[in-house]
Amino acid sequence: TSVVGGEEVAEDMAEDVAEEGAEVATSANEEMPFVSVVMTHFNRPHLLKWAVESVQLQDYPADRYELVLFDDASTAPAVAAALDAMEEDFRARGWTIVRSKENVYLGAARNKAVKSTKGEYILFMDDDNYAKVHEIRTFVEVAQRTGADVLTCSNDYFYGNDPPSPDRVPTGRWVPLGAATTVGMFQNMYGDTNAMIRREVFLKLGGFPEDFGYALEDWELFSKVVLGGYILETIPDPLYWYRLRDTSHSRLTSKHGNPARTIRPYLKKIPQHLHHLVLFAQGMKDSHD
Repeated sequence: TSVVGGEEVAEDMAEDVAEEGAEVATSANEEMPFVSVVMTHFNRPHLLKWAVESVQLQDYPADRYELVLFDDASTAPAVAAALDAMEEDFRARGWTIVRSKENVYLGAARNKAVKSTKGEYILFMDDDNYAKVHEIRTFVEVAQRTGADVLTCSNDYFYGNDPPSPDRVPTGRWVPLGAATTVGMFQNMYGDTNAMIRREVFLKLGGFPEDFGYALEDWELFSKVVLGGYILETIPDPLYWYRLRDTSHSRLTSKHGNPARTIRPYLKKIPQHLHHLVLFAQGMKDSHD
């Protein structure tokens, strides 16, 4: 009887330890910042499913992040069915799908999507890229360690329509410089749209520019960040796979109009009588690209 009783006591102690461990883990999770992943989409359901999958596979606590997917009035017939197929899983996770009735383009779409988020941090992600499993966790750890308001990172880029396998050798790697303010006047070395920003900072800056039909809105936002006195840091670790495509927004939109927009935050800081010199220098660079 004493042996059986001993086993019962041991089992009770094991259960108590397990419960205490679970409580500690829950408490630790609650102290971790909540992250809202924002992903906009337009007519690419075949790539969207892989991007969403990469968010589902993150090793960050599942109850400390969400995905807000904003469909920017897609017209492709397959999109509605693809979004319908995701609805049940999104509801189970507490995630959100926003279906816009009007096509508002990238900057405005991201700004509208942010209105449906609840995170302390916003992580923007394109629907054709693929997050590495440690992306959110690494962004959060570095943000907490550095106090950065915005974090960008390196990326491994590749071609193809399938998700990259863990052992895939990238076509190449892009490593941004970070808060290189002078360089940023003529070339985006701050980082890619795939970046994490404090929600309060994003809202103070007014979000992304909303010019319809233009690209490089991330460059303009990052310029506003560093010129506004906020802290932008870059993580050298490639936290996601960047999919190279000939039909990317930056390739299909205005070659000269795009950079002409990105200079706007600088012109607000530079004396008016020097504006023509800055615009001339930018034009000379663009003509040689």
